[in-house]
Amino acid sequence: MRYRLLLISFLLVFSFFNIYAIKKPVKILLLHSYNAGLSWTDSLNRSIIYTLKSDSFFLPEFRVEFMDVKHDQSESYFQAYTQFFLLKYKNTKFDLVISTDNAAFNFLVKYKKYLPGNPPAVFCGLNYVDSIPDGFTGIMEDIEIKSNIQSILKIHPGYKKLYIINDRTETGIVIRTKTDEIISNSFPELKYEFLTDYSFSELKTKLASITEGSIVLLFTFNIDKNGYNISYDNILKEINPFCKVPVYGTWDFYLNNGIVGGKITRSATHGENAADIALKVLHGLFTSTIPVSFGTTEYMYDYRQLKFFKIKKSKLPAESIIINSPFSVLKKNLKVIVFVGILIILLIGLIFIFFKLFHKERHIRKREQHFVQEFKNKSTELENALQLAEKSSQLKTAFLSNLSHEIRTPMNAIVGFSDLLTSTRDEKQEEYVSIIKASSLQLLSIINDIIEMSMIDTNQVNIHLSAVNVNQVIDEVYSSFSMSADSKVEIRKKPGLENSEATITTDEVKFRQILSNLLSNALKFTENGFVEIGYFSATEFLEFYVKDTGIGIDSQFHEEIFERFRRVEHSDISLFRGLGIGLTLSQSYVKILGGNIWLHSEPGNGSTFYFTVPYKKVLNISEPKLEPEKPDLKNHVILICEDDDNNLLYFKELFSKTNTFILYAKNGKEAVKVCRENPSVDLVLMDLKMPEMNGWDATKIIKGLRPDLAIIAQTAHALALETNQLTSKGFDDYVTKPIKKSELFEKISRYIK
Repeated sequence: MRYRLLLISFLLVFSFFNIYAIKKPVKILLLHSYNAGLSWTDSLNRSIIYTLKSDSFFLPEFRVEFMDVKHDQSESYFQAYTQFFLLKYKNTKFDLVISTDNAAFNFLVKYKKYLPGNPPAVFCGLNYVDSIPDGFTGIMEDIEIKSNIQSILKIHPGYKKLYIINDRTETGIVIRTKTDEIISNSFPELKYEFLTDYSFSELKTKLASITEGSIVLLFTFNIDKNGYNISYDNILKEINPFCKVPVYGTWDFYLNNGIVGGKITRSATHGENAADIALKVLHGLFTSTIPVSFGTTEYMYDYRQLKFFKIKKSKLPAESIIINSPFSVLKKNLKVIVFVGILIILLIGLIFIFFKLFHKERHIRKREQHFVQEFKNKSTELENALQLAEKSSQLKTAFLSNLSHEIRTPMNAIVGFSDLLTSTRDEKQEEYVSIIKASSLQLLSIINDIIEMSMIDTNQVNIHLSAVNVNQVIDEVYSSFSMSADSKVEIRKKPGLENSEATITTDEVKFRQILSNLLSNALKFTENGFVEIGYFSATEFLEFYVKDTGIGIDSQFHEEIFERFRRVEHSDISLFRGLGIGLTLSQSYVKILGGNIWLHSEPGNGSTFYFTVPYKKVLNISEPKLEPEKPDLKNHVILICEDDDNNLLYFKELFSKTNTFILYAKNGKEAVKVCRENPSVDLVLMDLKMPEMNGWDATKIIKGLRPDLAIIAQTAHALALETNQLTSKGFDDYVTKPIKKSELFEKISRYIK
């Protein structure tokens, strides 16, 4: 019996809480004086609805009406609107009505009694009414006239005159009456003038005539004397270009749009306060028991306007809120800044480790050369020394290959995701993502230069000759640098031959790198003037030049600047960027291509760098076939072999909108199995370094099963020795990490038919 009573008690308590947990449905009418689209009205609407929905006890159903009195205040309009309103809601019983601003309040005072049940009403945004009828309570919109005038006089004690902008709307008339009363009682010595009976064009002319030292206080100016209407949100865009003195205001929709600041009424806070009162009414309190209160205001100022008018923060009222300050931007984006900082520290650490290893290896190589020279006449010892040197070279090559792989693999994810993040962030975050991407590409360029310098030292650089149109290369380099150059520096180009005569046989990559290095150096040390890139024919050679109007170089340094890690010192530390190996690489490449490099320069008179390339003219150049920017991958199957999770996620995002069916394998064994079991696979994107079975061995097996299946290697190695082996080992092509999306899609389109 006792257990049965306990069970019944438990069921009763459980039922009570279940009943209590069921939300009570309520119908609420929101009646706005103005139109949707005004920032003040929209903010009130959002904050009221959000606050009411946050109450766990109610399930509100909203009906929202906009009276739009800013655009039509005629008697005929009000009569038509009244008929429409009463007809629309004659059979709808509301639990509560909420009005915003004076027009909606006045309308409800007359017609709320005709709504079924005469529901209670809560108002907000109300300015200076004589009395509140029964059935109403809410929040008065307290326009801080006195506080704003006091703060303006404190900030500008030596002012000439205060100009007050105000219109003759219902709200404007009330504000002017109140302002005259406050000035008469509290500021009898105030020099001021109301700007009321003006057209918009006259107001602009008047504001343009106001001299420095005067102040403008903007209350409201939505309708000029000719009846022309303009919204709260656009008035400052109209008048600010004509006004050269500080403008203060009282509402948050003016803030961040051109006013310095003031004692501000915030629409969101105003709406939340009204919704809190509405909840009290819905919970059972009578409107007569809830006193009418005033909305809160805060001193708020725009940092950009303070800085523009040179207003010191010490003159502002205590506890003022400052928006758009650099600190607030940093605080808002703290996570992004911390991430960028950590990334930069990691990148600096990688560069430091790389340099330590590079210098150590260089020291070892110098010692080996010394031993070879010392014992070159002793055959046995010479043989041992040569073997040691060969082994060291092999170890160094393996080291550089592995280092390239280990750096390029995470860099592929960093660069790739930075590119994908660009379209998913707001403006500030997009800027920081762009910084990450640019810094990553800069680090990658540094790593490439160091690896290339090491390969030059060990004679591992190969020349890849092809037909190259030097005019086209100059155009592309010119366009690339023009987009990022300082507007103070003009970039010029002067081709020396017609296009039909400008195609030669050379190594395009090295030729392009020489031009890019010289142009980058010229822009780096030129703050004003121009940088010119061009060439002319000199019989058996083409003589190229890059000329600038920069700081120039003393003749004593003309030979030293081509030495690695050498940079000419200059008083402007902002000019020191880079590792000091760009000119060394350029000199090495010029010699490899069979030319010479030199310069003419004087301090203060700019510099001109010259280099020559053999003029091996190519005739009968056929037009290149244009490849599609993005392949048609619909209904095709691609197998992606990748063991790094970040890179795998990047590939998933890359192919997410290509209508491609993607298969994945994390090692060589899985890749072989997928190709054996899925004859529909059209192409394989194969990573080289994977666990259990690498990409080389997997490709060999897959080609044995399906010789015609296209396999593109995706490798983090950048050394020519390894990339040259790929086609001989069964791969149809390769892409190098960090992978460029355009290059990858171009090669896929080449092999998928």
